[in-house]
Amino acid sequence: ALATGLDPKQSYVSLFYDDSSVASGPNACTGDALFIGEWVVDDSGRGRLDSAQTTSLRLDGFGTMSIRRVTKTGLELQACGRIARR
Repeated sequence: ALATGLDPKQSYVSLFYDDSSVASGPNACTGDALFIGEWVVDDSGRGRLDSAQTTSLRLDGFGTMSIRRVTKTGLELQACGRIARR
């Protein structure tokens, strides 16, 4: 996975959420979650998800994926989207 617009001075992680999770609104990317990995961000703000899990994980049962900024108080939602299945 790739992302743009990230702050290279911050740390980010991604999680997958179950099928009942929605991609927008006040309940976006909530519910049961699975940690996927950390983002490696270059100086221009382009990020690459660094996770071996994404290559072998079946997406059945997952509905959304988040990008969350790691803060001193927890994980702050930055983006949430539906998982596209082929």
